[in-house]
Amino acid sequence: MHVAEPLLNYIQDLLAFSRSAPLFTQGLSPRAGLAIVQAAKAWALMDGRNHVLPEDVQSILPSVVAHRLGGGLDGRDSELAQQLIKAVPIP
Repeated sequence: MHVAEPLLNYIQDLLAFSRSAPLFTQGLSPRAGLAIVQAAKAWALMDGRNHVLPEDVQSILPSVVAHRLGGGLDGRDSELAQQLIKAVPIP
């Protein structure tokens, strides 16, 4: 399964933004980045492709990382993940 370098940089940008923006109480770790890559690969495979697209990352991101962003008990986890997607430009 191929993941292009610009897409890996995009994932790194997502991680970095989550660590630096005051919107998030917790940033995403390198382990979260690995989970994003693996889930995006699986999503692409289920779609019949042998390469990952930015849309794959955006599709799986809320499910993979929402609980790590610190939305807490108020149920804002998915909302925070969507804000992260909107804040970081796609390569």
